Amino acid sequence: MRYEFKGPGLMPDSVIDDTGITLGKKFFPIDELTSVVVFSKGTIATNGQINFKGEGKKIYSLAYSKKQNEEAAKAAKEIQDLIDARMGSLIDSGAYDFASADDLVKYCIDCNFGTGMTDEWSKKHFQIIIETLLPDEKIAFPFIGLHNFVSMTKHDKNFAYAVTNKRIIMAQKKMVGQNLQTVSWGNVNDVTYKRGVVFSTITLDTMKETFNIGVNSITSQAIYKKLQETLNEIKHPSTQFVNTGSTSNEKSPVEKVKELKELLDMGIITQEEFDKKKNELLGL
Repeated sequence: MRYEFKGPGLMPDSVIDDTGITLGKKFFPIDELTSVVVFSKGTIATNGQINFKGEGKKIYSLAYSKKQNEEAAKAAKEIQDLIDARMGSLIDSGAYDFASADDLVKYCIDCNFGTGMTDEWSKKHFQIIIETLLPDEKIAFPFIGLHNFVSMTKHDKNFAYAVTNKRIIMAQKKMVGQNLQTVSWGNVNDVTYKRGVVFSTITLDTMKETFNIGVNSITSQAIYKKLQETLNEIKHPSTQFVNTGSTSNEKSPVEKVKELKELLDMGIITQEEFDKKKNELLGL
């Protein structure tokens, strides 16, 4: 991939290739970019503009003329595909231990899972979550979004979210006090998704209420996918007990029943589901 753009007017020439973007004499590698969007198309009267978002929320702009509209769209798409591939590897890498608010914010920045107003405020939101975790609770992944999202101008501002093996935790540090809400997986009916141009909406449908969360449209599908995967793993635990053949590490029926009891106590499965699976395991 290589695209060359002649800078219109006094704007510098630019090059986009597999390694990154060159704006005039400055080069920005792919690894430092988190998103790209065609901000405007070129017309007879105005230049077209591609905006690249880099580390630290910096924005780099590339200008081009009307005759290069088609090339600009193709270049932006190819760069975004490279960014998505890199972020996909980060998201699934398991390289983050989520032991502190700093770890959670770094993950969100690295994977473009929301940045909030400032890193410091994001850390304050996530610190509430860190202090809320139970002894045996593990974070699967965090993200940042606009709570109770209705539109770009109607929402409850940024919240930090942590998806754990037990629940979804939602937290916001305020100038005075804090907001903290949790939903156990057993009370989640469904997770749905509606894509928007700038912000997309992820909806958590629970037994008591519905939460609409506005998230960055660029990586909203990745967040939604991980939520769906976690919901499926939690809601259908029986898949982990399928007998795939005798091995030396296979758990005994009693051990499996104990694991099921833990899921019952957490409210993830019902008493009926527990009794049915227990009888199957014990041959009753």
